[in-house]
Amino acid sequence: MIYTLVTLAAVTAVYFLASSTHFGAIAWVSARTTLIASVFLLLSLNVAIRAGASRARWGLSLGLFTLALLSKETAIAGLLLLGLIYLFGRRRKDPSIPALALAAFAGMTALYLVVRR
Repeated sequence: MIYTLVTLAAVTAVYFLASSTHFGAIAWVSARTTLIASVFLLLSLNVAIRAGASRARWGLSLGLFTLALLSKETAIAGLLLLGLIYLFGRRRKDPSIPALALAAFAGMTALYLVVRR
């Protein structure tokens, strides 16, 4: 299973490297916010999936999500991804993301939008 995931990650990285679709995010200094937001968002989702009942990990995940929001506004899509992970977890009757944590992420997004405007 791990070999398959590593292979998938390597193939995806090579595609990203060879594809000219995201060239601007790598070559232009002005696009650094896209990379920073992506890193913080992916780290946040990774920590959230593995958090379990640990409040410290949920706090870390929320903090990383906040940093992603502060880096670039498109990180709001992370809330949608977290919601999808929550819904699919409920279908399997194994919710890896509790509803309270999802509400905290939604609250942080709402706070960001209020402060931003």
